Amino acid sequence: MVVDAPFPRTFLRMFLKPNLVIQEFLEGKRKSYYAPVKYLVLCFFINFLVTKAVDFDPIEIQKKIEHREAEVGQNMGYEIGSFISKNLNYFLFILPFTISFFSKLWFWKYSYNFAERTVIGFYLSAQYIILAIIPILLVMIHPVLFYSNYLISIVYITYGLYKIFKRKSFIKSIIKAYFAALMSLVIYILIAVVIAYIIITSR
Repeated sequence: MVVDAPFPRTFLRMFLKPNLVIQEFLEGKRKSYYAPVKYLVLCFFINFLVTKAVDFDPIEIQKKIEHREAEVGQNMGYEIGSFISKNLNYFLFILPFTISFFSKLWFWKYSYNFAERTVIGFYLSAQYIILAIIPILLVMIHPVLFYSNYLISIVYITYGLYKIFKRKSFIKSIIKAYFAALMSLVIYILIAVVIAYIIITSR
């Protein structure tokens, strides 16, 4: 059946039971799922195709929201945003490692090693990239809906971390998952901005 193929199985289960995907992949059932790095690349490619199909430009959307007409080159913030957007395929590989780091910080009692936590980071990052298609389509209704991207990212990564690391206490687990997700995304963005700034100013 089609749903039993590696990509559909990975795609569906990362929505419903991300903990099961991680557990079975780490237990060696790797033919059942798309490998984490390949899955991230494939999800990015799907996101890229949708972006091109609808002619989505996050910098132009930001300008519309802020009612600005200035050229990107006249504003460092826009220039950094444009650089990151154009090189997103490289910057995306930072996110799995920030998720790995903060999952260790907030869920240190779990016995996952660094490599296993990085697998978790790659799978959650890939699924977020797929979900990021939603705000890309929503901007066709209104530009300000692009901000739903932040809500979607924090909600999904929180959900994924909760499912993987949940304990008996729902409140405690969800709070930890939320802060791990929030810090992962904030540090990811900060690292991307710093790298972009250094490259742009050194030209």
